[in-house]
Amino acid sequence: MRKSIHILSLMLLSTLLPGQQQFDITVRNVSVPVRVFDGDRFVDNLTLDDFEVLEDGKPQKVMALYLTRKAKVERMEGRDYMPYSGRSFYFIFQLYENHPRIIEALEYFFTNIYLPEDQLVVMTPLKVYELNKDLVANNPKDTVVEYIQGTIRKDTLMAAQQYNSLMKDLIRNAQGVARGDVTSALSQYRQNLMKLEQVTAQDERRLVGFASQLKRLDGQKNVFYFCQSEFRPKLRPMVLSSLLEQFQDIPNTYGELQELFTFYHKESNLDVDRITQIFADSSILFNFIFINKRPEGGGGSIQMQEQSEDVFGAFSRIARSTGGVVENSQNLAAALEKSAALAESYYLLYYSPENYRKDGKYKNITIKIKGKKYTIFHRLGYMAD
Repeated sequence: MRKSIHILSLMLLSTLLPGQQQFDITVRNVSVPVRVFDGDRFVDNLTLDDFEVLEDGKPQKVMALYLTRKAKVERMEGRDYMPYSGRSFYFIFQLYENHPRIIEALEYFFTNIYLPEDQLVVMTPLKVYELNKDLVANNPKDTVVEYIQGTIRKDTLMAAQQYNSLMKDLIRNAQGVARGDVTSALSQYRQNLMKLEQVTAQDERRLVGFASQLKRLDGQKNVFYFCQSEFRPKLRPMVLSSLLEQFQDIPNTYGELQELFTFYHKESNLDVDRITQIFADSSILFNFIFINKRPEGGGGSIQMQEQSEDVFGAFSRIARSTGGVVENSQNLAAALEKSAALAESYYLLYYSPENYRKDGKYKNITIKIKGKKYTIFHRLGYMAD
């Protein structure tokens, strides 16, 4: 692993009088990848003097600027140190069924984005795979794409067995409620719904570990998180209205019908504020590709209603905290193209906060272009640790 120096710590030694508080005062170079767009066009003619950087609202002096395209530094200002610009791509798939358009996204990636020196890691619900570069070098592109697509499909179908089994049970329970078997079927519906919540809950420790691991790596760290929308079987409005009227004098049943089929809201199990700060601190470019789809499995007295607000809200915030984007689409290749365009070119800025202290606090970063109203993507902060 190549290493570049991102933190230069020079301990300032001082003699403290009794009762004085001691701080570790260091000099730290903060690196911030910045993407600047005028509409859909990357703005490539900016200089050091064009950037305005603030940390916790205080102006900072930008010490160096590097204009990078793909994996090559094309222009630099401020100093002659050459940062490592190698690229790593991480494809994370959180799917509950095989998606037929994954192969199109992979074809686009290997045709338009991938370079022989790039690293690709594919993460399924079951395993983590690092692409063998010899596989790419010694085989046709179609063979590589089909191999990766087949691996994703196999792992997805295996990992989704419990989810799909519970979904069938929920549909059967909801149909039972609609037929009038309210007491028994309603209890079973609640139990299976709670089991499904456990199956689909995000693993916060795994997310934090992933970001912490990538923080230790240099170069460009581009993450594409493919996540499929979730659905829940609900009673159709006319059926629910009829049941509510029937059980209006039985408070417990009436309330549970309303809670499960009208007011049910899926809460995120993540500490989103903490995770967004950790991901921003890691210098990951995290792109969230949300795969929407038409609901299936309804019919008759029930309908399938999307219930992805917890995942969508949490990972949208994570993406924006890193300077990444959110794409909502069934067309994976088009979504990948839009999000990958963000990673193609960027400015790498360096600044040194005055009187930097290792206080463990999160520092907010704001970047503006003087006199211009461009669209700017950048990580929103870092941890002073």
